[in-house]
Amino acid sequence: MLLRNWIADVDIFREENVPLQTEDTKLGQQYAELCGAMMVEFDGEERTIPQMAVYQQDQDRNVRESSWRSVAERRLQDRNTIDGIFDKMVVNRNQTAMNAGFDDYRGYMFAVKHRFDYTPEDCIAFHDAIEHTCMPIVRKLAEERKEALGVDTLRPWDLAVDPHGHDPLKPFDTADDLIEKTSKLFHRMDEELGDMFDTMRDGGYSLDLASRKGKAPGGYQASRDRQRKPFIFMN
Repeated sequence: MLLRNWIADVDIFREENVPLQTEDTKLGQQYAELCGAMMVEFDGEERTIPQMAVYQQDQDRNVRESSWRSVAERRLQDRNTIDGIFDKMVVNRNQTAMNAGFDDYRGYMFAVKHRFDYTPEDCIAFHDAIEHTCMPIVRKLAEERKEALGVDTLRPWDLAVDPHGHDPLKPFDTADDLIEKTSKLFHRMDEELGDMFDTMRDGGYSLDLASRKGKAPGGYQASRDRQRKPFIFMN
């Protein structure tokens, strides 16, 4: 399998795609910077977009709607810039695929991601199966949620709140609180596991969990090869 992956990587490599891929990465960084800079004035404070998510669990529907609209309006302020970034990405990625001998970017990315055991057509068939098998269940659950909430129509701000009136769980208050409680949990499970986690929290170079202005959205885990430690990013 590893040899097959290497052969595919060599086969699709094109020197002329290097600057295109570099530009694509830069465009992705521009988008992340743009989203990270988005702030919303809400409930008397300036908040990041990730920090606004908690209001979608509030039992007060007016609070949920107001917070949802505040986030949507803030995103719309940058819609032209975001559209411009995505338009450039489409042109860039299509050219990358064409240079590598593919008809479209989808086929190119199947090769890049080493998807040899199934095809785009298999994915479409899978999507159709979900539509016919799972979506009736989803629609039934949505109807039950609507009835439990006592609303005429489900709106975007009705999808995260507990439909039975329970307050949202709040297992931690801050990133430091999360780290401390996680350490205690791991130590209760196994002392060696707890000690391994504590090596990540010491020094502050392995865990970046707090939401802050200018921080890129999303989350991921990477490796610090020289330190032989993982790095976990969350926002």
